[in-house]
Amino acid sequence: MSAPDVVRDFRVATLGRGDKGLLITTGTFTTGAKAEAMRPGTTPIDLVDGDRLCELLKRYELGVKTALRS
Repeated sequence: MSAPDVVRDFRVATLGRGDKGLLITTGTFTTGAKAEAMRPGTTPIDLVDGDRLCELLKRYELGVKTALRS
């Protein structure tokens, strides 16, 4: 799980480098991490968890092949 401190550290590391951040994990984000990513008055950070990452990789066929199993 990715916690709020990970999101805060990421935000600090990207200060002044863009209008928005993107943080990806193969796991999940805690409720606190999600709240921190959307905290008012700070640079917004989009969060992509493992399930969403898999969906995107399949949708755009990025290194993933899907097949029906019988």
